[in-house]
Amino acid sequence: MSNRLLFISFAIVSLAIACDKPETESVVASVGQFTISDRHMENQLRRFYMRTGQAVNLTEEVRLAVVNSRIERYTIVEIARERGWATDSDAIYAKAQIERKAMMEEYQRRFIHDRVQVGDADLRELFLRFNTSLRASHLHARTRAEADSLHTLIQKGASFEALAKARFKSDDLASTGGDLGYFTVDEMDLGFEAAAYAMDVGDMSKPVATSTGYSIIKLTDRITVPLLTEIQFAEKKADLMPLALEQKRELATRADLNHHINRFSFDESVMRQVWNDIRKAPTVYHTQSPELTEIALPYDDAFRAKIIAKDGPFEFTVGEWMAEAWYTTPERRASAQTYSDFKEQVQAMAYRNYALDVIQFHPNVDKEYVQAAIDETFYSYLFERFEQQIAKDVVLNEDEIRAEWNRNQMSYIHPLEMNFAELMVTDSTLADDLATQLRAGADFRNLLRRHGLSLESKDRNGELGFIPITYFGAIQTRLHDSKVGQIRGPFQLETNRFVIFRVLGRREARQMTFGEAVPVIRERLEQVRKEQLRTAIIAEGRTRYNATIDLEKLNSITFEL
Repeated sequence: MSNRLLFISFAIVSLAIACDKPETESVVASVGQFTISDRHMENQLRRFYMRTGQAVNLTEEVRLAVVNSRIERYTIVEIARERGWATDSDAIYAKAQIERKAMMEEYQRRFIHDRVQVGDADLRELFLRFNTSLRASHLHARTRAEADSLHTLIQKGASFEALAKARFKSDDLASTGGDLGYFTVDEMDLGFEAAAYAMDVGDMSKPVATSTGYSIIKLTDRITVPLLTEIQFAEKKADLMPLALEQKRELATRADLNHHINRFSFDESVMRQVWNDIRKAPTVYHTQSPELTEIALPYDDAFRAKIIAKDGPFEFTVGEWMAEAWYTTPERRASAQTYSDFKEQVQAMAYRNYALDVIQFHPNVDKEYVQAAIDETFYSYLFERFEQQIAKDVVLNEDEIRAEWNRNQMSYIHPLEMNFAELMVTDSTLADDLATQLRAGADFRNLLRRHGLSLESKDRNGELGFIPITYFGAIQTRLHDSKVGQIRGPFQLETNRFVIFRVLGRREARQMTFGEAVPVIRERLEQVRKEQLRTAIIAEGRTRYNATIDLEKLNSITFEL
Protein backbone atom coordinates (compact mmCIF):
# COMPACT_ATOMS: atom_id res chain seq x y z
CA MET A 1 0.00 0.00 0.00
CA SER A 2 1.30 3.48 -0.82
CA ASN A 3 1.18 5.91 2.09
CA ARG A 4 1.51 8.83 -0.32
CA LEU A 5 -1.65 7.60 -2.04
CA LEU A 6 -3.39 7.69 1.33
CA PHE A 7 -2.44 11.34 1.82
CA ILE A 8 -3.48 12.26 -1.73
CA SER A 9 -6.89 10.74 -1.09
CA PHE A 10 -7.24 12.83 2.07
CA ALA A 11 -6.35 15.99 0.15
CA ILE A 12 -9.03 15.22 -2.46
CA VAL A 13 -11.62 14.62 0.25
CA SER A 14 -10.63 17.85 2.00
CA LEU A 15 -11.09 19.86 -1.19
CA ALA A 16 -14.44 18.22 -1.82
CA ILE A 17 -15.66 19.14 1.65
CA ALA A 18 -14.42 22.72 1.41
CA CYS A 19 -15.90 23.35 -2.03
CA ASP A 20 -19.13 21.33 -1.95
CA LYS A 21 -21.12 22.52 1.05
CA PRO A 22 -24.84 21.79 1.10
CA GLU A 23 -26.86 24.66 -0.32
CA THR A 24 -29.28 24.50 2.60
CA GLU A 25 -26.62 25.73 5.03
CA SER A 26 -26.21 29.43 5.69
CA VAL A 27 -23.28 31.23 7.27
CA VAL A 28 -23.76 32.37 10.86
CA ALA A 29 -20.19 33.53 11.50
CA SER A 30 -16.83 33.66 9.76
CA VAL A 31 -13.17 34.38 10.44
CA GLY A 32 -10.39 34.20 7.90
CA GLN A 33 -10.90 31.16 5.67
CA PHE A 34 -13.40 29.59 8.08
CA THR A 35 -17.16 29.82 8.01
CA ILE A 36 -19.50 28.58 10.75
CA SER A 37 -22.83 27.41 9.34
CA ASP A 38 -26.22 27.26 11.02
CA ARG A 39 -25.94 23.45 11.04
CA HIS A 40 -22.53 23.67 12.70
CA MET A 41 -23.90 26.05 15.34
CA GLU A 42 -26.93 23.86 15.92
CA ASN A 43 -24.61 20.95 16.71
CA GLN A 44 -22.45 23.12 18.98
CA LEU A 45 -25.50 24.43 20.87
CA ARG A 46 -26.84 20.90 21.26
CA ARG A 47 -23.49 19.76 22.69
CA PHE A 48 -23.47 22.75 25.02
CA TYR A 49 -26.96 21.86 26.23
CA MET A 50 -26.07 18.21 26.81
CA ARG A 51 -22.85 19.14 28.62
CA THR A 52 -24.23 21.86 30.88
CA GLY A 53 -27.93 21.17 31.22
CA GLN A 54 -28.79 24.73 30.14
CA ALA A 55 -32.38 25.38 29.19
CA VAL A 56 -33.37 24.65 25.60
CA ASN A 57 -34.33 28.32 25.10
CA LEU A 58 -30.71 29.42 25.02
CA THR A 59 -30.17 33.12 25.59
CA GLU A 60 -28.32 35.37 23.18
CA GLU A 61 -25.50 35.62 25.72
CA VAL A 62 -25.04 31.86 25.74
CA ARG A 63 -25.27 31.65 21.94
CA LEU A 64 -22.60 34.34 21.61
CA ALA A 65 -20.34 32.53 24.07
CA VAL A 66 -20.61 29.32 22.04
CA VAL A 67 -20.01 30.94 18.65
CA ASN A 68 -17.15 33.06 20.03
CA SER A 69 -15.39 29.97 21.35
CA ARG A 70 -15.42 28.55 17.80
CA ILE A 71 -14.23 31.85 16.33
CA GLU A 72 -11.36 31.96 18.83
CA ARG A 73 -10.39 28.40 17.93
CA TYR A 74 -10.33 29.19 14.21
CA THR A 75 -8.52 32.48 14.81
CA ILE A 76 -5.75 30.55 16.53
CA VAL A 77 -5.59 28.18 13.56
CA GLU A 78 -5.23 31.15 11.20
CA ILE A 79 -2.46 32.59 13.40
CA ALA A 80 -0.72 29.21 13.43
CA ARG A 81 -0.92 28.98 9.65
CA GLU A 82 0.46 32.49 9.29
CA ARG A 83 3.42 31.59 11.51
CA GLY A 84 4.16 28.45 9.49
CA TRP A 85 3.18 26.01 12.21
CA ALA A 86 0.81 24.14 9.89
CA THR A 87 3.34 23.43 7.15
CA ASP A 88 6.73 22.87 8.77
CA SER A 89 8.21 19.37 9.05
CA ASP A 90 6.87 18.82 12.58
CA ALA A 91 3.34 19.75 11.48
CA ILE A 92 3.49 17.53 8.40
CA TYR A 93 4.54 14.59 10.56
CA ALA A 94 1.84 15.36 13.15
CA LYS A 95 -0.82 15.67 10.43
CA ALA A 96 0.21 12.35 8.92
CA GLN A 97 0.00 10.68 12.34
CA ILE A 98 -3.44 12.20 12.90
CA GLU A 99 -4.67 11.02 9.50
CA ARG A 100 -3.53 7.47 10.12
CA LYS A 101 -5.01 7.41 13.61
CA ALA A 102 -8.36 8.61 12.27
CA MET A 103 -8.36 5.94 9.58
CA MET A 104 -7.43 3.22 12.09
CA GLU A 105 -10.31 4.37 14.29
CA GLU A 106 -12.64 4.18 11.30
CA TYR A 107 -11.41 0.63 10.58
CA GLN A 108 -12.01 -0.34 14.19
CA ARG A 109 -15.44 1.28 14.25
CA ARG A 110 -16.63 -0.32 11.02
CA PHE A 111 -15.08 -3.79 11.28
CA ILE A 112 -14.83 -4.32 15.04
CA HIS A 113 -16.72 -1.95 17.35
CA ASP A 114 -20.02 -1.76 15.45
CA ARG A 115 -20.24 -5.57 15.60
CA VAL A 116 -19.86 -5.75 19.39
CA GLN A 117 -23.02 -6.33 21.39
CA VAL A 118 -23.47 -6.29 25.16
CA GLY A 119 -26.02 -8.66 26.61
CA ASP A 120 -27.50 -9.22 30.05
CA ALA A 121 -24.92 -11.91 30.79
CA ASP A 122 -22.09 -9.43 30.10
CA LEU A 123 -23.61 -6.90 32.50
CA ARG A 124 -24.09 -9.52 35.20
CA GLU A 125 -20.46 -10.63 34.86
CA LEU A 126 -19.24 -7.03 35.14
CA PHE A 127 -21.51 -6.43 38.16
CA LEU A 128 -20.00 -9.49 39.86
CA ARG A 129 -16.47 -8.29 39.05
CA PHE A 130 -17.20 -4.86 40.50
CA ASN A 131 -18.12 -6.59 43.72
CA THR A 132 -15.09 -8.89 43.67
CA SER A 133 -11.52 -8.03 44.58
CA LEU A 134 -8.66 -10.21 43.38
CA ARG A 135 -5.13 -10.57 44.59
CA ALA A 136 -2.49 -11.82 42.20
CA SER A 137 1.21 -12.12 41.55
CA HIS A 138 2.76 -11.95 38.11
CA LEU A 139 5.91 -12.36 36.07
CA HIS A 140 6.34 -9.75 33.36
CA ALA A 141 8.05 -10.19 29.99
CA ARG A 142 8.43 -7.81 27.08
CA THR A 143 7.90 -10.41 24.34
CA ARG A 144 5.95 -13.61 23.82
CA ALA A 145 9.16 -15.57 23.32
CA GLU A 146 10.50 -14.33 26.65
CA ALA A 147 7.19 -15.10 28.38
CA ASP A 148 7.06 -18.59 26.88
CA SER A 149 10.58 -19.22 28.18
CA LEU A 150 9.52 -18.24 31.71
CA HIS A 151 6.42 -20.41 31.50
CA THR A 152 8.53 -23.38 30.42
CA LEU A 153 10.88 -22.88 33.37
CA ILE A 154 7.93 -22.92 35.79
CA GLN A 155 6.52 -26.08 34.19
CA LYS A 156 9.92 -27.69 34.72
CA GLY A 157 9.78 -26.87 38.43
CA ALA A 158 11.29 -23.39 38.77
CA SER A 159 9.95 -21.33 41.66
CA PHE A 160 7.56 -18.53 40.68
CA GLU A 161 8.85 -16.42 43.59
CA ALA A 162 12.51 -17.03 42.70
CA LEU A 163 11.89 -15.98 39.10
CA ALA A 164 10.13 -12.83 40.30
CA LYS A 165 13.04 -11.99 42.58
CA ALA A 166 15.45 -12.35 39.68
CA ARG A 167 13.36 -10.39 37.15
CA PHE A 168 11.88 -7.41 38.98
CA LYS A 169 13.97 -4.32 39.65
CA SER A 170 11.33 -3.05 42.07
CA ASP A 171 12.17 -4.15 45.61
CA ASP A 172 8.47 -4.52 46.43
CA LEU A 173 7.77 -6.89 43.54
CA ALA A 174 11.05 -8.76 43.88
CA SER A 175 10.67 -9.38 47.62
CA THR A 176 6.98 -10.39 47.42
CA GLY A 177 7.22 -12.77 44.47
CA GLY A 178 5.58 -10.32 42.07
CA ASP A 179 2.61 -9.64 44.38
CA LEU A 180 0.37 -6.89 42.95
CA GLY A 181 -1.97 -6.67 45.95
CA TYR A 182 -5.75 -6.47 45.60
CA PHE A 183 -7.45 -5.00 42.56
CA THR A 184 -10.83 -4.89 40.91
CA VAL A 185 -12.43 -3.75 37.66
CA ASP A 186 -10.61 -1.15 35.53
CA GLU A 187 -7.49 -1.06 37.71
CA MET A 188 -5.30 -3.38 35.67
CA ASP A 189 -4.65 -3.83 31.96
CA LEU A 190 -7.86 -5.18 30.42
CA GLY A 191 -6.20 -8.35 29.10
CA PHE A 192 -4.73 -9.00 32.54
CA GLU A 193 -8.08 -8.31 34.20
CA ALA A 194 -10.04 -10.61 31.88
CA ALA A 195 -7.59 -13.48 32.42
CA ALA A 196 -7.41 -13.03 36.20
CA TYR A 197 -11.19 -13.00 36.70
CA ALA A 198 -11.45 -16.24 34.71
CA MET A 199 -9.03 -18.00 37.09
CA ASP A 200 -9.54 -19.84 40.37
CA VAL A 201 -7.42 -19.16 43.45
CA GLY A 202 -4.17 -21.10 43.10
CA ASP A 203 -4.29 -21.13 39.27
CA MET A 204 -1.38 -19.95 37.16
CA SER A 205 -2.02 -18.65 33.65
CA LYS A 206 -0.19 -19.11 30.40
CA PRO A 207 1.40 -15.89 29.06
CA VAL A 208 -1.28 -13.19 28.80
CA ALA A 209 -0.82 -10.33 26.33
CA THR A 210 -1.10 -6.84 27.86
CA SER A 211 -0.44 -3.33 26.61
CA THR A 212 3.10 -3.48 28.04
CA GLY A 213 4.10 -6.99 27.06
CA TYR A 214 3.09 -10.31 28.64
CA SER A 215 2.25 -11.48 32.15
CA ILE A 216 2.14 -14.91 33.73
CA ILE A 217 -0.49 -14.57 36.45
CA LYS A 218 -0.85 -16.48 39.71
CA LEU A 219 -4.17 -15.82 41.46
CA THR A 220 -3.71 -15.85 45.23
CA ASP A 221 -7.02 -14.57 46.64
CA ARG A 222 -10.58 -13.64 45.70
CA ILE A 223 -12.98 -11.66 47.91
CA THR A 224 -16.60 -11.31 46.75
CA VAL A 225 -19.24 -9.21 48.49
CA PRO A 226 -21.79 -11.67 49.91
CA LEU A 227 -25.54 -11.62 49.24
CA LEU A 228 -25.61 -9.66 45.99
CA THR A 229 -29.27 -9.12 45.03
CA GLU A 230 -31.26 -8.66 41.84
CA ILE A 231 -32.33 -5.25 43.12
CA GLN A 232 -28.69 -4.15 43.42
CA PHE A 233 -27.98 -5.43 39.91
CA ALA A 234 -31.04 -3.63 38.50
CA GLU A 235 -29.92 -0.38 40.13
CA LYS A 236 -26.43 -0.58 38.59
CA LYS A 237 -27.34 -2.10 35.22
CA ALA A 238 -27.59 1.13 33.22
CA ASP A 239 -24.36 2.49 34.74
CA LEU A 240 -22.50 -0.68 33.79
CA MET A 241 -23.39 -0.54 30.09
CA PRO A 242 -20.79 2.07 28.94
CA LEU A 243 -17.89 0.27 30.62
CA ALA A 244 -19.08 -3.16 29.45
CA LEU A 245 -19.25 -1.88 25.88
CA GLU A 246 -15.84 -0.22 26.13
CA GLN A 247 -14.22 -3.37 27.49
CA LYS A 248 -15.78 -5.67 24.90
CA ARG A 249 -14.68 -3.35 22.12
CA GLU A 250 -11.13 -3.22 23.44
CA LEU A 251 -10.94 -7.00 23.74
CA ALA A 252 -12.40 -7.38 20.25
CA THR A 253 -9.78 -4.95 18.91
CA ARG A 254 -6.98 -6.99 20.46
CA ALA A 255 -8.54 -10.19 19.12
CA ASP A 256 -8.65 -8.74 15.60
CA LEU A 257 -4.97 -7.83 15.85
CA ASN A 258 -4.01 -11.34 16.96
CA HIS A 259 -6.27 -12.96 14.35
CA HIS A 260 -4.61 -11.19 11.44
CA ILE A 261 -1.07 -11.52 12.76
CA ASN A 262 -1.64 -15.27 13.05
CA ARG A 263 -2.87 -15.34 9.44
CA PHE A 264 0.13 -13.47 8.06
CA SER A 265 3.00 -15.48 6.63
CA PHE A 266 6.25 -13.75 7.69
CA ASP A 267 9.61 -14.11 5.96
CA GLU A 268 12.02 -14.61 8.85
CA SER A 269 15.12 -14.26 6.67
CA VAL A 270 14.12 -10.77 5.48
CA MET A 271 13.21 -9.63 8.99
CA ARG A 272 16.50 -10.90 10.39
CA GLN A 273 18.48 -9.11 7.70
CA VAL A 274 16.67 -5.84 8.49
CA TRP A 275 17.28 -6.38 12.21
CA ASN A 276 20.98 -6.98 11.63
CA ASP A 277 21.18 -3.77 9.60
CA ILE A 278 19.44 -1.87 12.43
CA ARG A 279 21.94 -3.21 14.93
CA LYS A 280 24.74 -1.83 12.75
CA ALA A 281 23.09 1.62 12.61
CA PRO A 282 20.80 1.90 15.67
CA THR A 283 20.66 5.71 15.56
CA VAL A 284 18.85 5.57 12.22
CA TYR A 285 16.10 3.44 13.74
CA HIS A 286 15.90 5.05 17.19
CA THR A 287 15.65 8.71 16.19
CA GLN A 288 13.03 10.68 14.31
CA SER A 289 13.60 12.84 11.24
CA PRO A 290 10.32 14.69 10.55
CA GLU A 291 11.61 15.96 7.21
CA LEU A 292 11.74 12.38 5.84
CA THR A 293 8.89 10.00 5.02
CA GLU A 294 10.53 6.69 5.95
CA ILE A 295 13.35 5.12 7.96
CA ALA A 296 16.59 6.09 6.24
CA LEU A 297 18.12 2.67 5.64
CA PRO A 298 20.12 2.50 2.36
CA TYR A 299 18.09 -0.20 0.59
CA ASP A 300 17.90 -0.49 -3.19
CA ASP A 301 14.65 -1.03 -5.07
CA ALA A 302 15.11 -4.79 -5.25
CA PHE A 303 15.39 -5.20 -1.49
CA ARG A 304 12.63 -2.65 -0.82
CA ALA A 305 10.33 -4.86 -2.92
CA LYS A 306 11.00 -7.97 -0.83
CA ILE A 307 7.88 -9.21 0.98
CA ILE A 308 8.01 -9.31 4.78
CA ALA A 309 4.43 -10.46 5.37
CA LYS A 310 1.69 -11.88 3.17
CA ASP A 311 -1.92 -13.01 3.48
CA GLY A 312 -3.72 -13.74 0.22
CA PRO A 313 -3.58 -10.60 -1.95
CA PHE A 314 -2.18 -8.49 0.91
CA GLU A 315 1.60 -7.99 0.82
CA PHE A 316 3.75 -5.97 3.21
CA THR A 317 7.09 -5.09 1.66
CA VAL A 318 10.34 -3.78 3.13
CA GLY A 319 9.60 -0.38 1.58
CA GLU A 320 6.22 -0.26 3.28
CA TRP A 321 7.80 -1.35 6.54
CA MET A 322 10.25 1.59 6.24
CA ALA A 323 7.28 3.97 6.05
CA GLU A 324 5.30 2.25 8.83
CA ALA A 325 8.36 2.33 11.08
CA TRP A 326 8.71 6.07 10.47
CA TYR A 327 5.15 6.53 11.76
CA THR A 328 5.97 4.56 14.89
CA THR A 329 7.31 6.70 17.72
CA PRO A 330 11.09 6.68 18.28
CA GLU A 331 10.48 5.54 21.87
CA ARG A 332 8.53 2.52 20.66
CA ARG A 333 11.17 1.66 18.07
CA ALA A 334 13.99 2.04 20.59
CA SER A 335 12.26 -0.47 22.90
CA ALA A 336 13.29 -3.26 20.50
CA GLN A 337 16.33 -4.65 22.29
CA THR A 338 16.23 -8.14 20.78
CA TYR A 339 15.14 -9.76 17.55
CA SER A 340 11.99 -11.00 19.31
CA ASP A 341 11.13 -7.41 20.28
CA PHE A 342 11.70 -6.28 16.71
CA LYS A 343 9.62 -9.11 15.26
CA GLU A 344 6.63 -8.12 17.38
CA GLN A 345 7.02 -4.53 16.20
CA VAL A 346 7.03 -5.67 12.57
CA GLN A 347 3.92 -7.79 13.18
CA ALA A 348 2.07 -4.78 14.60
CA MET A 349 3.20 -2.61 11.68
CA ALA A 350 2.02 -5.20 9.17
CA TYR A 351 -1.40 -5.29 10.84
CA ARG A 352 -1.65 -1.49 10.78
CA ASN A 353 -0.68 -1.43 7.09
CA TYR A 354 -3.30 -4.09 6.36
CA ALA A 355 -6.05 -2.21 8.24
CA LEU A 356 -5.27 1.09 6.51
CA ASP A 357 -5.27 -0.66 3.16
CA VAL A 358 -8.69 -2.17 3.84
CA ILE A 359 -10.36 0.98 5.08
CA GLN A 360 -8.82 3.32 2.50
CA PHE A 361 -10.59 1.59 -0.38
CA HIS A 362 -13.79 0.59 1.42
CA PRO A 363 -16.74 1.98 -0.57
CA ASN A 364 -18.88 2.87 2.46
CA VAL A 365 -16.37 4.84 4.52
CA ASP A 366 -17.79 8.17 5.63
CA LYS A 367 -14.88 10.21 4.28
CA GLU A 368 -16.46 13.53 5.27
CA TYR A 369 -16.81 12.36 8.86
CA VAL A 370 -13.22 11.08 8.92
CA GLN A 371 -11.86 14.28 7.37
CA ALA A 372 -13.74 16.42 9.90
CA ALA A 373 -12.19 14.38 12.72
CA ILE A 374 -8.74 14.83 11.17
CA ASP A 375 -9.19 18.59 10.80
CA GLU A 376 -10.42 19.11 14.36
CA THR A 377 -7.60 17.01 15.79
CA PHE A 378 -5.04 18.91 13.73
CA TYR A 379 -6.52 22.20 14.93
CA SER A 380 -5.98 20.94 18.48
CA TYR A 381 -2.34 20.30 17.59
CA LEU A 382 -2.00 23.88 16.29
CA PHE A 383 -3.77 25.19 19.38
CA GLU A 384 -1.23 23.36 21.57
CA ARG A 385 1.65 24.91 19.63
CA PHE A 386 0.02 28.31 20.13
CA GLU A 387 -0.16 27.70 23.89
CA GLN A 388 3.45 26.52 24.01
CA GLN A 389 4.60 29.67 22.25
CA ILE A 390 2.66 31.87 24.68
CA ALA A 391 4.30 30.05 27.59
CA LYS A 392 7.72 30.75 26.06
CA ASP A 393 6.88 34.43 25.53
CA VAL A 394 5.94 35.00 29.18
CA VAL A 395 9.10 35.73 31.16
CA LEU A 396 9.03 36.97 34.77
CA ASN A 397 11.88 38.59 36.68
CA GLU A 398 12.55 38.47 40.42
CA ASP A 399 11.47 42.10 40.93
CA GLU A 400 7.96 41.25 39.67
CA ILE A 401 7.73 38.26 42.03
CA ARG A 402 8.90 40.36 44.99
CA ALA A 403 6.43 43.12 44.12
CA GLU A 404 3.54 40.64 44.07
CA TRP A 405 4.65 39.29 47.47
CA ASN A 406 4.71 42.81 48.92
CA ARG A 407 1.24 43.58 47.55
CA ASN A 408 -0.56 40.36 48.47
CA GLN A 409 1.57 38.62 51.08
CA MET A 410 -1.43 37.64 53.22
CA SER A 411 -3.03 35.68 50.36
CA TYR A 412 -0.19 33.16 50.24
CA ILE A 413 -1.24 30.62 52.83
CA HIS A 414 -0.34 26.99 53.44
CA PRO A 415 -3.70 25.19 53.55
CA LEU A 416 -4.80 22.94 56.38
CA GLU A 417 -2.97 19.59 56.15
CA MET A 418 -4.28 16.30 57.50
CA ASN A 419 -2.67 12.92 58.10
CA PHE A 420 -5.11 10.04 57.82
CA ALA A 421 -4.91 6.27 57.95
CA GLU A 422 -7.24 4.88 55.30
CA LEU A 423 -9.23 1.66 55.16
CA MET A 424 -10.80 1.05 51.74
CA VAL A 425 -13.36 -1.62 50.87
CA THR A 426 -15.70 -2.34 47.95
CA ASP A 427 -19.01 -2.80 49.81
CA SER A 428 -21.04 -0.04 51.47
CA THR A 429 -22.59 -2.37 54.06
CA LEU A 430 -19.18 -3.68 55.08
CA ALA A 431 -17.86 -0.10 55.24
CA ASP A 432 -20.68 0.95 57.58
CA ASP A 433 -20.05 -2.08 59.79
CA LEU A 434 -16.30 -1.45 59.98
CA ALA A 435 -16.84 2.23 60.82
CA THR A 436 -19.17 1.20 63.65
CA GLN A 437 -16.59 -1.27 64.98
CA LEU A 438 -13.84 1.35 64.86
CA ARG A 439 -15.92 3.92 66.72
CA ALA A 440 -16.59 1.25 69.34
CA GLY A 441 -12.83 0.80 69.86
CA ALA A 442 -11.85 -1.95 67.40
CA ASP A 443 -8.17 -2.04 66.40
CA PHE A 444 -7.70 -0.17 63.11
CA ARG A 445 -4.65 -2.16 61.98
CA ASN A 446 -6.38 -5.47 62.59
CA LEU A 447 -9.41 -4.51 60.49
CA LEU A 448 -7.12 -3.08 57.80
CA ARG A 449 -5.19 -6.35 57.57
CA ARG A 450 -8.40 -8.37 57.35
CA HIS A 451 -10.47 -6.19 55.01
CA GLY A 452 -8.30 -3.55 53.31
CA LEU A 453 -7.93 -3.75 49.55
CA SER A 454 -4.45 -2.33 49.05
CA LEU A 455 -1.36 -4.34 49.96
CA GLU A 456 0.68 -1.12 49.82
CA SER A 457 -1.71 0.52 52.28
CA LYS A 458 -1.38 -2.42 54.66
CA ASP A 459 2.40 -2.20 54.51
CA ARG A 460 2.25 1.38 55.83
CA ASN A 461 -0.65 0.68 58.23
CA GLY A 462 -2.92 2.77 56.05
CA GLU A 463 -1.05 6.01 56.75
CA LEU A 464 -1.20 8.61 53.97
CA GLY A 465 1.12 11.23 55.46
CA PHE A 466 0.27 14.92 55.70
CA ILE A 467 -1.75 16.06 52.68
CA PRO A 468 -3.38 19.46 52.00
CA ILE A 469 -7.09 19.21 52.69
CA THR A 470 -7.78 20.55 49.20
CA TYR A 471 -6.48 17.28 47.72
CA PHE A 472 -9.56 15.47 49.02
CA GLY A 473 -11.82 17.09 46.44
CA ALA A 474 -15.55 16.86 47.03
CA ILE A 475 -15.24 15.46 50.58
CA GLN A 476 -12.79 18.08 51.87
CA THR A 477 -15.50 20.18 53.52
CA ARG A 478 -16.67 17.10 55.47
CA LEU A 479 -13.10 16.48 56.66
CA HIS A 480 -12.21 20.07 57.54
CA ASP A 481 -13.19 19.85 61.20
CA SER A 482 -11.53 16.47 61.81
CA LYS A 483 -9.79 16.01 65.17
CA VAL A 484 -6.91 13.65 65.97
CA GLY A 485 -8.21 10.24 66.99
CA GLN A 486 -11.56 10.52 65.22
CA ILE A 487 -12.97 7.97 62.79
CA ARG A 488 -14.41 9.70 59.71
CA GLY A 489 -16.62 8.16 57.07
CA PRO A 490 -17.27 5.96 55.31
CA PHE A 491 -17.14 8.10 52.17
CA GLN A 492 -18.01 6.80 48.71
CA LEU A 493 -15.21 7.64 46.28
CA GLU A 494 -16.30 5.60 43.26
CA THR A 495 -19.08 3.17 42.37
CA ASN A 496 -17.40 0.38 44.32
CA ARG A 497 -14.93 2.21 46.57
CA PHE A 498 -15.71 3.21 50.15
CA VAL A 499 -13.08 4.66 52.48
CA ILE A 500 -12.89 5.12 56.25
CA PHE A 501 -10.32 7.49 57.75
CA ARG A 502 -8.68 7.48 61.13
CA VAL A 503 -7.30 10.96 61.93
CA LEU A 504 -3.60 10.72 62.81
CA GLY A 505 -2.52 14.36 62.66
CA ARG A 506 -3.59 17.89 61.85
CA ARG A 507 -1.54 20.93 60.78
CA GLU A 508 -3.41 24.22 60.78
CA ALA A 509 -3.23 26.66 57.88
CA ARG A 510 -0.36 29.12 58.16
CA GLN A 511 1.32 32.02 56.38
CA MET A 512 3.92 31.02 53.78
CA THR A 513 7.47 32.33 53.91
CA PHE A 514 8.65 34.23 50.84
CA GLY A 515 10.77 31.25 49.75
CA GLU A 516 7.76 28.93 49.99
CA ALA A 517 5.58 31.39 48.13
CA VAL A 518 7.92 31.99 45.16
CA PRO A 519 6.79 28.99 43.02
CA VAL A 520 3.14 29.75 43.82
CA ILE A 521 3.56 33.42 42.91
CA ARG A 522 5.41 32.52 39.73
CA GLU A 523 2.65 30.13 38.64
CA ARG A 524 -0.09 32.68 39.38
CA LEU A 525 1.63 35.53 37.59
CA GLU A 526 2.46 33.33 34.61
CA GLN A 527 -1.19 32.30 34.32
CA VAL A 528 -2.31 35.94 34.43
CA ARG A 529 0.29 37.04 31.87
CA LYS A 530 -0.48 34.11 29.57
CA GLU A 531 -4.18 34.90 29.66
CA GLN A 532 -3.50 38.58 28.96
CA LEU A 533 -1.19 37.74 26.06
CA ARG A 534 -3.58 35.11 24.70
CA THR A 535 -6.52 37.54 24.84
CA ALA A 536 -4.54 40.30 23.11
CA ILE A 537 -3.29 38.06 20.30
CA ILE A 538 -6.73 36.57 19.66
CA ALA A 539 -8.39 40.00 19.70
CA GLU A 540 -5.86 41.30 17.18
CA GLY A 541 -6.36 38.17 15.08
CA ARG A 542 -10.14 38.52 15.07
CA THR A 543 -9.77 42.03 13.71
CA ARG A 544 -7.13 41.09 11.15
CA TYR A 545 -9.06 38.04 9.93
CA ASN A 546 -12.34 39.98 9.88
CA ALA A 547 -14.37 37.92 12.36
CA THR A 548 -18.10 38.51 11.87
CA ILE A 549 -21.27 37.16 13.49
CA ASP A 550 -24.78 37.35 12.01
CA LEU A 551 -26.82 37.84 15.20
CA GLU A 552 -30.15 37.46 13.43
CA LYS A 553 -29.23 34.04 12.04
CA LEU A 554 -27.56 33.02 15.30
CA ASN A 555 -30.65 33.81 17.37
CA SER A 556 -32.96 32.09 14.88
CA ILE A 557 -31.32 28.69 15.30
CA THR A 558 -33.56 26.15 17.02
CA PHE A 559 -33.14 22.45 17.68
CA GLU A 560 -34.95 19.55 19.29
CA LEU A 561 -33.34 17.02 21.62
